[in-house]
Order: sequence, then C-alpha cells, then structure tokens
Amino acid sequence: MGVFPGDGDSKNSKKGAVKKMVAGIPAERWKKLRRLAKLMSRQNERLLPVIPPILNMMDYALTGEELDFLLGMGTGSYTLAQAAGLPGSPAERFPAFLDTLVAKGFVHRRMHDEAEDEYQLHPIVVGWFEWQLLFGNKGPDMKEHSRRAIELFRYAGRLNFFPLRNIQNLVQRRFIKPNQRVGAIIPPAEEGKSARIKVDAPVGAADSRVYPTKGVMELIDEFGKNNRIALAPCICREMRRAADDPCRFNFPYESCMTIGNFARTLVAYDYGRFISREEALEVIQNLRDKGTIHTIYHERDDLHLEEIAICNCCWDCCGLYGGYNRGQISVKFQSSCYAQIKDGAECKGCEKCMKHCPTDAISIVDKKAVIEKKYCIGCGQCAHQCPKNLITLIQEDREVFLPLKKKNEVRLTEGGERTFQGKR
Repeated sequence: MGVFPGDGDSKNSKKGAVKKMVAGIPAERWKKLRRLAKLMSRQNERLLPVIPPILNMMDYALTGEELDFLLGMGTGSYTLAQAAGLPGSPAERFPAFLDTLVAKGFVHRRMHDEAEDEYQLHPIVVGWFEWQLLFGNKGPDMKEHSRRAIELFRYAGRLNFFPLRNIQNLVQRRFIKPNQRVGAIIPPAEEGKSARIKVDAPVGAADSRVYPTKGVMELIDEFGKNNRIALAPCICREMRRAADDPCRFNFPYESCMTIGNFARTLVAYDYGRFISREEALEVIQNLRDKGTIHTIYHERDDLHLEEIAICNCCWDCCGLYGGYNRGQISVKFQSSCYAQIKDGAECKGCEKCMKHCPTDAISIVDKKAVIEKKYCIGCGQCAHQCPKNLITLIQEDREVFLPLKKKNEVRLTEGGERTFQGKR
C-alpha cells in the first residue's frame, strides 16, 4: 500500500516533464482522491470538509485500480452482481476484490437475511475512518495508518486561531445538527449511586426517537435478544496505542459495541465478536465504573436512522472528546439530561467529579463543585463517581454545543500529560 508508482494516474506527463505533485502525490491522483472523498461525504449527515490529511490516509490505503472502481460506484447501492458489472471491476477476481474494499472500510456491506446483500460507498465517518483503522490493526501498517489519522486531528488543531475559531464556532452552533446521542444510565433515586445493572430485570420497549433514561439498556435488550451485539476494539485507543501514546486512563481496548446489521458485518470480517445480552450489560457496568462515556452512534450520523454502535469513550483517546479537549474540534451532542448538585449537598471539593467530566463542565469554587449546565452533556459520570452521592441527573431533551476551545483552555496536548482543569 501507499503511493503506487506503477499506477496509471502518474504516467501522463508532457515532454518528459515531472508531473505536478500535491503533498507528494501526483496531481491527477490527488484530484481523484478529492472526488472520492466528496462522494463519501455525501453519504453522511455530518458536515466534514475534505482536507489534505483525509486524502493522505486514503492515498496510503488505495491502489489505482481500487480508486477508479470506487469512483465508478458513486453514491448508488448495488447487489454483488450489479457491482461486478461496474466499469473497472476485475471480473476474474471480483468477489475477493470487493471484499478487500469492504475490509478496508471504503465499501459498506449491508447484510440481509432474506434478500441479497447491498454494497455502497461508506461515509468517511462513521464508516471508512474506523474500518480502515481496524483493517490496519490486522497488519504491519497500523502505525502508519495511526500516524496519518492523528495528523488529521493535528491539522484541525492548526486551524484553531482567531478569527477562524470564532467563525467555526458560529457556523457549528447555528447550522450543524447533532450527530451523536449521549447514553446516560440514570439509577433509581432510592438506590443512589451504588445502583447496579440487573441483567435479569425487564427492560421497556425502545422509544421511536430518543431514549431519555435507559437508552443504552433498551438497545442492549433489543439487540441482545437477537444475537446482534458485537464487541470490538476501541479504534481510538488502538490508534493512540499504535502511535506510542496509549490511553492515560488505562481503559480496556476491547470496549466498543456495534449493534444490528452493522454488528453482523463487523463479525463477518473478523473485527469483533458476538456477545450475549448479559455479557454486554456486564461490559457496560464495568466500563461505567471505570469512567467511560456511553455515546450512541446512528447510521450515516443521522439521529433519525437506526443505531449502529454504543461507543464507550474516554476524554483522552476518543476522536470526539479527546479532539475537543485538545482544542482541535467543536462538537454538538443530543442529550437527554444534565447534572446538578443536590440541594443542601455538603460538597468538600474532592475533584473526583471534575476529573471524570469529559467536557470540562465542572470546576471547584471555594472548595465546592460547580457544574456549568451549558457544557454538561448529561453522561452521568459525575453522579456515578461522586463518593457522597451529591449529584443528580435531571431529565431534559436538549442539544449541547461544545465550542472550539482556545489554546489556553485545552486540557490535553498531543503526547503530553493530561491536566484536569481547563480554563474558560
């Protein structure tokens, strides 16, 4: 893999002149990569600008033959036979050729029980980016995939300056929709923080739009009954580990769950393993105790489409939370609650809630915790970790926008020690 000198993309030159290069890539190939990235972006609700580090990652992963075939796919959906008839498909080895593109994450294979499987271009995220890192994890190229992926976030961080930062925040706040939901687990009030998840307890039916109190539990109950939950490595932690910057929270690497048809495809390509409903609940409880945030992802990053994953994130490794705390990206979440200090609570300012807050919404003032609601995503970690049970979660369906941090507000630096106190 990498830049392939033998590709036809690099052969057209006039009078022996050296063909113009962009970031070390032949200009014609660069144009094709941009076209592909734009097509993939159209498969997603998320606004994602096509920037050079994305194209560099794609360039490393694709041969010229694969690139031309993907451009021929466009944004359509195909059966295997239809895909085999597309221009540029190598007929004599097509099933294996297409399987490789699925394994690399460029093509999404939607598996069906009673109909033919469908194939279409994956979105960049959530989709190709994650699958590409899973693919790299199975070979010697993981370090290079990870290096290029981290460079993507660093590139975004270099765009964090005045007045561009203000413009980004204004656009994101006004025009960008939330693409992920925060899955809080709210224990019954009488049980307080010490409540455990009972694996034999009945769970209510899934709501049609949002899951304000027991969203994670409902999803596990629904998909666990049909053997549609797969446990997989957290690609963000794997990416950081491969880049010699392992998770500072020391969270487990096998920790993210895919559900539904997405889980079937993941297991089919040996990127995860099916687990039972009871195993899933145990994983969730253990990770919750350690401090992870449950983030629910939907197909095409569209909250109106079906759920595809429950990621158990930390604010160090995660592309969303870590990128936000490094001052690289702004984020908008759909949340179902917010945290609040209980009336009359005698907080001693132990800082445990502040250290577990992924969005820097908690500060210690006069030796007492103060929660700033507008930055609280309602993940519930502060309430769960408080040793005195002084924090409660108030249910409220809302959007939470986390603006791009100023450089002097960041909690993390690339490869640096984390701090537990940002500034605003």
